[in-house]
Amino acid sequence: PAPPPSAAAGGSETAVADEVATIPMGPSVDRPSWDDEDWRRFRAALEVGWSEGLDTLPMGEAVARMGLHFVGTPYEPQTLEVPGPERVVVNLRALDCVTFVESVLALTTLVRTHDATLLTNRAQAELTFEQQLAGLRYRDGEPQGYASRLHYFSEWLSRNTERRHLRLVTRELGGVEDPEPIY
Repeated sequence: PAPPPSAAAGGSETAVADEVATIPMGPSVDRPSWDDEDWRRFRAALEVGWSEGLDTLPMGEAVARMGLHFVGTPYEPQTLEVPGPERVVVNLRALDCVTFVESVLALTTLVRTHDATLLTNRAQAELTFEQQLAGLRYRDGEPQGYASRLHYFSEWLSRNTERRHLRLVTRELGGVEDPEPIY
């Protein structure tokens, strides 16, 4: 369903990550190809997360600390717009606003649900991360064409709240809805 006009532009909601379980996803026909730099950054982020004990911190704090790992990473708009059929795109070398949030939340989840043995099998580790991203990024947890991606951040927030991947705290923080329609 389309988001309401007042929410379509991106959302006035504030979210915090709750405890996140691993996200199942069937095997993808069009798996992304990771380059060695993506793997290096993925591995480094997880190793830092485990060494800093992010699995022992409250989820919101752990996500914020994982996000610091990406300070200095270039911003690149439309990082998910790649040629070919819709698939899980992994790009840790450059991020846009939403892929930053998705990547940090997925990495933090892996730190909390796995140990360093995850990195002993690169193919399995990559698939595990792709499953986490797909569970956050797509309506049914896997790419089924361009329309299956959660394009509006307001819908991304509400779907991932329903899935218990995060909790909206806007009202708790004193936020109020802006009733002005967006065209």
